[in-house]
Amino acid sequence: DSGLHMTRVVSSILDMTALELGEFDLDLEVLHLRDVVRAAVTTVQPAFDKSLVTLSVHDDGKQEPIVGDRQKLVQVFENLLSNAARFTPAGGAVDVTFDATPAGVASVKIRDSGVGMTKDQIEQARLPFHANWSGLSREADGAGLGLTIADRVVKNLDGNLIIESAADEGTLITVCLPICRS
Repeated sequence: DSGLHMTRVVSSILDMTALELGEFDLDLEVLHLRDVVRAAVTTVQPAFDKSLVTLSVHDDGKQEPIVGDRQKLVQVFENLLSNAARFTPAGGAVDVTFDATPAGVASVKIRDSGVGMTKDQIEQARLPFHANWSGLSREADGAGLGLTIADRVVKNLDGNLIIESAADEGTLITVCLPICRS
């Protein structure tokens, strides 16, 4: 476990460096967000099981495809779901839902019943190496890069990562990406 953790930290630092230098290449393809989220869930499910947090994915199968980098988007959702597991107390829940707007935007919403964040903590969490490590005993797992990398990858795909939260009320993170029109 320690070796895997160290590998993830080093990989995150390398990704952050590439993003900062503008050398973060994307391998674009047409894909469905539900497939990306399923792949991420497979990786993070053990963390939910260990934390005694319920993870539910609600997919109506109607979402249209997007253009994105499968590997980078899996990493985005692994980071976001790992944070949700980390900051939700045992017995809590994380729900993932899919949506699309008439304006041509596909979205994935991740809602947790965790410790939540203040507005200042949200702004800090978007910065590299700034983690919200207060409230739960298992929080020291991260390097403070997951949300920053997720935010920047989504922006590089012409999308938006929206964070809505309040202390002690949980967090809703919405990843919005343009629907593929061709």
